[in-house]
Amino acid sequence: MEFLMTPLVLRSTYRRRAGATADSSWCGTFDLELASTSGASIELPTGSRLALWCTMQLEPTAASGVRVVERLAGHLVLEPTGRGVWAASPWRIDGLQSRFPARHANDGPEAAWVVLPDHSTIEIHVEPSRASNPPSADHSDADNDAGNRTMVPSSEQPVVSVTPYPRHIMLGAGTARLQHARLAAPATAVAEVWSSVAELARRAGWDVLDPIGADSDAAPTTLAIVDELDEEAYDLDITEGAITVRAGGVRGVRHGLVTLSQLLASKGGAPELHIEDEPQLAFRGVHLDLARRWYEPDVVEQAIDIAASRKLSHVHLHLTDDEAWRFHVDAHPTLASVGGTRGHGRALPPLCGSGPAPYGRAYTDAEIGRWVQRAVALGITLVPGVAVPGHCHAALVAVAELRDPGDASTAVSVQGYPNNVLVPGLSTTMPFLEAVFSALAGLFPNSPTLHIGGDEVPSGSWDGSPATTAYAAARTLTSTSQIEAAFHCDLIDMIAATTGRDVAMWEDAALAGAEPSGYAVAWSADAGVRLAEAGHRVVMVPGQSNHLDMTPSRAWELPGRSWAGDVTLTDTCSFDPIAGWADHIVDRLHGVQACIWSEHIADLDIFDTLSCDAIAERGWTGRIIGGPEGLAERSAGLPRFTNGG
Repeated sequence: MEFLMTPLVLRSTYRRRAGATADSSWCGTFDLELASTSGASIELPTGSRLALWCTMQLEPTAASGVRVVERLAGHLVLEPTGRGVWAASPWRIDGLQSRFPARHANDGPEAAWVVLPDHSTIEIHVEPSRASNPPSADHSDADNDAGNRTMVPSSEQPVVSVTPYPRHIMLGAGTARLQHARLAAPATAVAEVWSSVAELARRAGWDVLDPIGADSDAAPTTLAIVDELDEEAYDLDITEGAITVRAGGVRGVRHGLVTLSQLLASKGGAPELHIEDEPQLAFRGVHLDLARRWYEPDVVEQAIDIAASRKLSHVHLHLTDDEAWRFHVDAHPTLASVGGTRGHGRALPPLCGSGPAPYGRAYTDAEIGRWVQRAVALGITLVPGVAVPGHCHAALVAVAELRDPGDASTAVSVQGYPNNVLVPGLSTTMPFLEAVFSALAGLFPNSPTLHIGGDEVPSGSWDGSPATTAYAAARTLTSTSQIEAAFHCDLIDMIAATTGRDVAMWEDAALAGAEPSGYAVAWSADAGVRLAEAGHRVVMVPGQSNHLDMTPSRAWELPGRSWAGDVTLTDTCSFDPIAGWADHIVDRLHGVQACIWSEHIADLDIFDTLSCDAIAERGWTGRIIGGPEGLAERSAGLPRFTNGG
């Protein structure tokens, strides 16, 4: 048939409903047009269907001419209610209602394919969605000119290019600039640190620290560990002929060498100077969502490099969600084989913009082992995370015995996944979790803390579950949040007994009443205060400043999201994590973290940006030296990992 030989293209136009908000029943509509790229007519056999993915969750109207035959979150399979839709060329499907307001082109359909009667597929090219009345038309974009990604520094470069900026720096009077260094007298305790930072620099394209034993004219560098400095503190002295790093411990030596590498690699090289430096916060992190998108294993290693280059301390790896399960558990092999890959005809359909072909997989033990080795070499603490009890659709599809066979619950998550929660009180739930977290602890032997999620449990979860009804009655629990808190308390006790690890969680679980032995992560400034008042150690990741997938304006063509508002570099730099905190809770601020969710993020360029620099500097010094302009000027002198240096 002719259409089988002619590529197809899907075009969409978003029409925002006047006055619509996220609380409206329907916020707008998408009109779809499917055409052949050659202009030829499209003839489909009876029984053909159109499948697509759209983040916004679409619903046909009576006038659309189609009905839904399969749905999961934003995944739809549509068939015509008559021949009218399919007989026209191009096809048109008008008035698909959007559950949420679309703010950017990537909120429209991102993937589409034809499902033929024999269940084979033809993938369709999807153009970025257009908007008939873009949302940016009624939002002020002043000072939001994509500053979060491409802020242009002034032409006058600062004397020193270092991010995060040292707490104390004094420039010398000399004019010499150094561009290479060698280790003068390697001692066993610090030689490995020199090699790991030298390799880190070389992976970024900075050939500034010579390999140990190299015979060169590079400036001799002396490393020393001294008692008078704290573990992470260091002093750095650069003179015309020599370099000295004094530190309180191995971590301080590493910090000093990262600073030295930046100085040597910056435009013009390193000047004579004296630096006294140490971090203000113990936890300075970055979060990676590995479930919604598939990132190759070496990309995760690169993310660890990016974190180390900014003197971050932690990398949180979000390994499971509704959309995928990313590691092997020997006791439940289907978690990886079924839950790791999605695609047409599989237990997990195409989601988050992936097409009909098999997409993603679970990472192997060896691949995760290389992440652990890289993190240990660079002084990074990995925080592996498994989302429970919500965000478990992939696990529930892969392991059928996790469902309560008598469950009549009808709860649906905000992302559109029905009954995506593990079942407290079910006999299989806790043994499953014991196997999962034992496996996780084995894969990450150096990780003192495991993250258990705990966010976005839909109201009404378990209302129809006999197993959870009995669980709640035995403990006199009367609400979803009380059940969730009890579940998490059981889980924390089990993890401590089984693995000896501490537990971290999102604010939702802690505010519901769970007691994290590690720390709680706050989505907003207000939640941070409430968590601290409740006695928890708090890591701040507000969407309004620290989520890197937020866009700096409502410009329709910008990739990313805006559910937390328009987040500019100024917003990120301005956020003070303890603004408004009473004196008696200030010491409960454990740290800050850059956070990204990967619905629309295909690569790690977004991590290698000024916004990530700003969050790293906030955690290191407690402020942004010179504000956005100063940060941009200092960072402009540094190579970037994701653009080949």
